[in-house]
Amino acid sequence: MPHKTIPTFWRGTKFQEFPNSISVIKGYVAALFGYGPRYKTLCEKGQTLEPKEGLWSSRLALYYEDLANKQPKREHQKTLKLALNATNAALLLENTPHEVIRLKEKQADLFLLVGDYEKARILTEQILADSNTSAAEKSKGTRVMEAMREDILNHSHVRLGRVALRKNDVITARQELLAARPFESSDTLLFFGCHMALAKELLEKGESGTVLQYFEQCRKLSGLSFGHQDFEKWASEIKRGKMPDFGTDMVY
Repeated sequence: MPHKTIPTFWRGTKFQEFPNSISVIKGYVAALFGYGPRYKTLCEKGQTLEPKEGLWSSRLALYYEDLANKQPKREHQKTLKLALNATNAALLLENTPHEVIRLKEKQADLFLLVGDYEKARILTEQILADSNTSAAEKSKGTRVMEAMREDILNHSHVRLGRVALRKNDVITARQELLAARPFESSDTLLFFGCHMALAKELLEKGESGTVLQYFEQCRKLSGLSFGHQDFEKWASEIKRGKMPDFGTDMVY
């Protein structure tokens, strides 16, 4: 369990000695990283001590997402809505540009997951537009901001494709998958690899040709090495009529 890995400093007397210390609470929350009721309690305490700090609502959203993934469908949806509410609250308080972008992406993901597809589409299109204008202007050519922009492009096209499928628009979903190709500057894609949720959903619709084309885009892009992502193996399985096990590549 995660709490077993928390340093003694945070598990022991330090927290008991300074129960209202923001620095101690933040250290404990960072160590727990979204897990368990104690994490939730500490985030709520942080909200009380720092009501104008968006961090606590953002961390509560992380807690609710983790909890939702462990619940049956009925409770799962209710808990995802709590995660969405917490993300909305964090956005009202946050003014750091890159954190606002991250929260908007999370908000769009949650709109998709709770079934509010039109809001997911509208927000994602806004995120894409912003990434090509204001975000690009603020980057001043820095590699960090360019990498963030390319992550946004990838995530947004995957999300738009998944929204399209829920509206039975397979043609748009195919186009969005191919537009979600990886980019050389994306540190997230370098580390985690390509996101496969839309690819899997298209395979379930019988769109193996588009998915194989997407694999080729991922595999051939120079400079990228996705390590655990075995595109040749997955392609071979698809050609034999099998659904690959994408494992953790189903989430960002």
